[in-house]
Amino acid sequence: MTNDNTKPKSKASPPRPEDDANKQPRSLFKPAKPEDLDPLDLSYRPPDGDEGDDTSEQPEPELDDFARALYGEYRDYGITTYRELDRLNSAASEVRFGKPRVALFKLKPFAVMRLTDADLVVSMGAISAEERKDHPTKANLLLNSGDAAELKGPHSVDLIDSAIADLYAHFPHFGPALQAIRECANLSITRGAQWLEFRPILISSGPGMGKSTLARALADRMALPVIWLDGSTMTTSVPLIGGDAVFRSSRASTIVEGMINNRIGNPIVVLDEADKIADMSRGARQDPTQALLAFLERGSARRVHDHFLGIDLDFSHLNWVLLANDLNRISPAVRDRCKVIQLPPLTPDHLAAIAASEVERRHLEPELVSALIKACRVGQIKSLRKLHKALDAAQAVRTRPLLH
Repeated sequence: MTNDNTKPKSKASPPRPEDDANKQPRSLFKPAKPEDLDPLDLSYRPPDGDEGDDTSEQPEPELDDFARALYGEYRDYGITTYRELDRLNSAASEVRFGKPRVALFKLKPFAVMRLTDADLVVSMGAISAEERKDHPTKANLLLNSGDAAELKGPHSVDLIDSAIADLYAHFPHFGPALQAIRECANLSITRGAQWLEFRPILISSGPGMGKSTLARALADRMALPVIWLDGSTMTTSVPLIGGDAVFRSSRASTIVEGMINNRIGNPIVVLDEADKIADMSRGARQDPTQALLAFLERGSARRVHDHFLGIDLDFSHLNWVLLANDLNRISPAVRDRCKVIQLPPLTPDHLAAIAASEVERRHLEPELVSALIKACRVGQIKSLRKLHKALDAAQAVRTRPLLH
């Protein structure tokens, strides 16, 4: 016999529509700041109590020794678990052409881009054995062009400021050029970039002032590969956009080879002796100066056709440094697309200060400073090139072994 006074068990009240409306959906995606960025926060962790009824946190399995050795190149990002490694691989495999992707990790972000449309490479079909034999370089570059390329360099304003400060300590006479790079790179960071990116810069000064040395030091301090182009020997557009592969003697673009082999999408490209470029193709190929213009504007550089590979590539993240001795010989169209820095000649006081700093940095005898300063003031040393030759000779004498 049932008891009528027995109360029925309480049932959970159904969820109200307003509760669902107030609950914010979880998502791994962040709204993109710049139009050409597709960021993905792979370090996302849901807040406490947002994993359902089971609040016990299961420890993530860490990478074993084999995985650490296999993926050792990514240790700088602070990846220690398989889950983080899967997220990194996901970012690299899902990045789209023209839309860089950023994954956030413990130590620094992982930014990637795709140099060309992977579907385009696949649609071209398998490269025949005959084509591999005739153009092995083209076959290898074409097969690797669809891989993801990293975007590296300082990823914060503080890191950029620190790098520029170190360079200024060694190259104080290039202060205006370093300041221009700093301002442009910091502006890119504030707009959402997680890598080094600055507007093309054209540095003009007299010969022997150390422009080439500065360019190499800039790439080294920013931890980026450098692609070197020599304007004095650039008589065609082949170093920029490659040669037509129908000719067996054709070769790939220097820029394309550097980007694909290093798997870096934002290397520092140095065009040395930019004022000595001459078109000697006689109409057979595009004028090298005209071909250069497509690289210096971000909009047109997003899709540039490479004649050797026969595909379009994204060059919009290259960091261009143009070096020249005579600014008047640079095309006005090139100057308009660059931040132009014209440096005055070095004075004897500048050379003397640099000499004292170099003697201390190289741990040479302090007595050498007075001799170098005197040589600078009387005009025996008029350029940095001569100053460094004198310092190299003094350093060689000091390290020369004694003969018995």
